[in-house]
Amino acid sequence: MTSSSMTSFDLGEIIADRYRLEGRIGSGATSDVFVAMDIRDERQVAVKLLRLRGPQATERFIREADALHFLEHPSVVRVLGHHQDPPLLVMELLVGETLGKRLSAGWRPSVAEVRRIASALAEALAHVHAHGLIHRDIKPTNVLLTRDRVVLFDFGLVRGLASVLTRPGQVLGTIGYLAPEAILGAHPSPATDLYALGCLLQELLTGKAPTPHSFREPLRQIAERALHEAPVALDIDDHVLARVVQSCLEPDPARRPTAARVAQLLRERERPSDPELLPPAPC
Repeated sequence: MTSSSMTSFDLGEIIADRYRLEGRIGSGATSDVFVAMDIRDERQVAVKLLRLRGPQATERFIREADALHFLEHPSVVRVLGHHQDPPLLVMELLVGETLGKRLSAGWRPSVAEVRRIASALAEALAHVHAHGLIHRDIKPTNVLLTRDRVVLFDFGLVRGLASVLTRPGQVLGTIGYLAPEAILGAHPSPATDLYALGCLLQELLTGKAPTPHSFREPLRQIAERALHEAPVALDIDDHVLARVVQSCLEPDPARRPTAARVAQLLRERERPSDPELLPPAPC
């Protein structure tokens, strides 16, 4: 068994001889995110620091940094640099609220607003997938709304399409947004991200996640329910958006659309009623 250690960070501390920590933005299972002053370039940035030090946590952290280095899209958080000693990720400082925080406060977006969010996230995922990556943790708390942007962040579970780092049968992600095949331990694919997108959009439109669950409920039982229960019919005027959500929630990953196809449809204003609106995507 490999050992792990915990590292704490203090406000006012200067990390990597460059970043002075000014305030804590948030904390995850293995890392903390701070507002920091880049004393070399005299600008504020966001710095993600690895708090839990161990082989697996460090490996995931480095993989996130490497993946984000190649991504450049207005709906994906922009990385400005990273260091390995200590492990840190420097990102643009964004001002806004997560979808999770807004939903917790009782916010119910309009259908038009949901379409805007859906379009931005589909564009972001198309960009991620085109670079051979899978996000694997699409959920409201990983989506930030700024004054003029919808931004996907937290790539801590990112995985390359050819990666074998995830052991067969290992379940990673957030229950409630996991595709049934991911819950059952199959290797993730871009279609896994599309299912999570469908979950997120249905929650925005209805106030409820598609697969309610208890944390004590066996994973296989949750997956079986997702496999056999039909998605809720959405009573909204935007038929394209309703069809997009239902198609993303297809139990069979081979029948879900690609992110690029979803983005294309949401850019179009016409609302066709063709049942083959969203042809199945290759897995």
